Amino acid sequence: TKTHSSETIPSISISYDYNSDRSLKSKTKETSFGTSINHYTYDGNTILIGSESEVYTKIHLSPSNQITHTETFGGPETGFYTFKEYYYDESGQINRVLFKKRDGSTEQEFNIKVDKNPNPFKIFDSKIPNGLSLRMIEDAQSYSGYGDLPDDFSMDDDNWGYFNDTNMISCTYNNQIEYDYNFTYDENRRPISIDYAFRPSTTLIITYYD
Repeated sequence: TKTHSSETIPSISISYDYNSDRSLKSKTKETSFGTSINHYTYDGNTILIGSESEVYTKIHLSPSNQITHTETFGGPETGFYTFKEYYYDESGQINRVLFKKRDGSTEQEFNIKVDKNPNPFKIFDSKIPNGLSLRMIEDAQSYSGYGDLPDDFSMDDDNWGYFNDTNMISCTYNNQIEYDYNFTYDENRRPISIDYAFRPSTTLIITYYD
């Protein structure tokens, strides 16, 4: 269960239920505004998300179980359309994310670069079968960040960093604005600090307790 509360943001509680094979069965989200439940079913390489009676989101997977794109239901006239696409490099690391309009054109493009050092932040994620994780599923079905710039996208508060086994060091937004993340590593190739080049004097210090 994940919980969040503050003076300005209503309390949020999220819990997950699983099938016997540990695949995701349902997600229950409780807030001060009410309770919503997503149900997950599976049809080959497609994850279907919706209520008990209808599907409103489809996550499509490649034969190797990488998330390729997500469709959402746009209403009776539009039907399902692709709103997000994911692309990967030869080593399987995510390197491009597109947000799409209903007409199929690209509204936003994020191009990602990674280094070759292990990503330690995946310990904050929860694995599910076939190489997927809760963070990946959350990101694929969510509009979170849509219309925003990718500040801190590689860190714990967002999901893109959990797709990769190595660390994201830059992201270019719409081929115009580049965001750099400068990592410093210890002798074990673990990041000990991250300098946010797009935020002057902002550095994240990381300490490990063995």
